[in-house]
Amino acid sequence: MLELIYRARWDQAYLFLASGEPSLAVKLFALNAFFLVLYAIRKVSTQKTITMRGLVQLHLLIFLANCVVLFQYDIQRLTNPLILRI
Repeated sequence: MLELIYRARWDQAYLFLASGEPSLAVKLFALNAFFLVLYAIRKVSTQKTITMRGLVQLHLLIFLANCVVLFQYDIQRLTNPLILRI
Protein backbone atom coordinates (compact mmCIF):
# COMPACT_ATOMS: atom_id res chain seq x y z
CA MET A 1 0.00 0.00 0.00
CA LEU A 2 2.83 2.39 0.78
CA GLU A 3 4.21 1.82 -2.70
CA LEU A 4 1.00 3.23 -4.19
CA ILE A 5 1.39 6.32 -2.04
CA TYR A 6 4.98 6.79 -3.15
CA ARG A 7 4.07 6.36 -6.84
CA ALA A 8 1.13 8.77 -6.73
CA ARG A 9 1.29 11.92 -8.84
CA TRP A 10 1.23 14.41 -5.98
CA ASP A 11 2.26 17.26 -8.28
CA GLN A 12 -0.97 16.88 -10.26
CA ALA A 13 -3.06 16.79 -7.11
CA TYR A 14 -1.35 19.94 -5.84
CA LEU A 15 -1.83 21.75 -9.15
CA PHE A 16 -5.52 20.83 -9.18
CA LEU A 17 -6.06 22.10 -5.63
CA ALA A 18 -3.97 25.23 -6.19
CA SER A 19 -5.42 26.08 -9.61
CA GLY A 20 -8.50 27.86 -8.35
CA GLU A 21 -11.50 26.86 -6.34
CA PRO A 22 -11.92 23.10 -6.18
CA SER A 23 -15.28 21.99 -4.89
CA LEU A 24 -15.91 21.59 -1.19
CA ALA A 25 -16.20 17.82 -1.52
CA VAL A 26 -12.77 17.64 -3.14
CA LYS A 27 -11.23 19.77 -0.39
CA LEU A 28 -12.74 17.63 2.35
CA PHE A 29 -11.78 14.43 0.55
CA ALA A 30 -8.17 15.58 0.13
CA LEU A 31 -7.90 16.64 3.77
CA ASN A 32 -9.37 13.41 5.11
CA ALA A 33 -7.31 11.31 2.69
CA PHE A 34 -4.19 13.04 4.01
CA PHE A 35 -5.06 12.05 7.58
CA LEU A 36 -5.86 8.52 6.42
CA VAL A 37 -2.46 8.23 4.75
CA LEU A 38 -0.75 9.46 7.92
CA TYR A 39 -2.71 6.87 9.90
CA ALA A 40 -1.76 4.08 7.49
CA ILE A 41 1.92 5.00 7.61
CA ARG A 42 1.85 5.11 11.41
CA LYS A 43 0.02 1.80 11.60
CA VAL A 44 2.53 0.08 9.32
CA SER A 45 5.63 1.60 10.89
CA THR A 46 4.95 0.94 14.59
CA GLN A 47 3.42 -1.68 16.83
CA LYS A 48 2.34 0.74 19.54
CA THR A 49 -1.36 1.41 19.85
CA ILE A 50 -2.59 4.93 20.22
CA THR A 51 -3.83 5.95 23.64
CA MET A 52 -7.40 7.08 24.20
CA ARG A 53 -6.20 10.63 24.84
CA GLY A 54 -4.21 10.63 21.59
CA LEU A 55 -7.19 9.25 19.71
CA VAL A 56 -9.47 11.99 21.03
CA GLN A 57 -6.86 14.62 20.13
CA LEU A 58 -6.53 13.20 16.63
CA HIS A 59 -10.30 13.22 16.11
CA LEU A 60 -10.45 16.78 17.39
CA LEU A 61 -7.69 17.81 14.99
CA ILE A 62 -9.49 16.22 12.03
CA PHE A 63 -12.77 17.83 13.09
CA LEU A 64 -11.15 21.27 13.38
CA ALA A 65 -9.42 20.87 10.02
CA ASN A 66 -12.75 19.99 8.41
CA CYS A 67 -14.39 23.01 10.06
CA VAL A 68 -11.64 25.25 8.70
CA VAL A 69 -12.37 23.95 5.20
CA LEU A 70 -16.12 24.35 5.63
CA PHE A 71 -15.91 27.87 7.02
CA GLN A 72 -12.86 29.01 5.06
CA TYR A 73 -14.43 32.19 3.69
CA ASP A 74 -15.86 33.24 7.05
CA ILE A 75 -12.50 32.70 8.71
CA GLN A 76 -10.74 34.69 5.99
CA ARG A 77 -13.27 37.50 6.32
CA LEU A 78 -12.71 37.68 10.07
CA THR A 79 -8.93 37.39 10.01
CA ASN A 80 -8.13 39.70 7.07
CA PRO A 81 -8.56 42.93 9.10
CA LEU A 82 -6.34 41.49 11.85
CA ILE A 83 -3.66 40.50 9.37
CA LEU A 84 -3.75 43.88 7.64
CA ARG A 85 -3.19 45.65 10.97
CA ILE A 86 0.01 43.69 11.56
